[in-house]
Amino acid sequence: MREPRQIHVAIEGARFMIRHYLPAIVFSIVAFTLILQSNAAEAERPDDILIIANKSIKTDSISLTDAKRIFLKQKTSLNGERITPIHAKSNSPLRKQFGEKVLGKSPSEEKSYWEDQKIKSGLRPPAELSNTMRAIFSLKNGISYCYRKDFTPGTAKILLVL
Repeated sequence: MREPRQIHVAIEGARFMIRHYLPAIVFSIVAFTLILQSNAAEAERPDDILIIANKSIKTDSISLTDAKRIFLKQKTSLNGERITPIHAKSNSPLRKQFGEKVLGKSPSEEKSYWEDQKIKSGLRPPAELSNTMRAIFSLKNGISYCYRKDFTPGTAKILLVL
């Protein structure tokens, strides 16, 4: 059995630990929880732009570089499978944000790019549709983009979240 002095020292040690370390532990747990919650909230914002594809396409993800090359028609296939990019309408906010985030071009720069491509190599820009979700659902080899809030799970697969 411990002597009273040893018990007193053990109790004082425990009190010291609680007084000095418990606040830091509690703070760490709360901070970690808040970080996880903020990351979860950021992970699914309604205005995220999703690069989507028809479910039949064998690829499950693409890089930002691949997305840029696909929509500039510098890349025409994924895993040996021919793809067809579909743009949102050129005057839509979605298209403007997509152009800036993915293509790195303003609407006027994108227009100039396609004018140059038409002259140099006969390339035309991807088709434009107002409902890209519907287009991707219907077009077997289609790839496009939409806002998360407009995405209907099960109708297409998400390849990249911006």
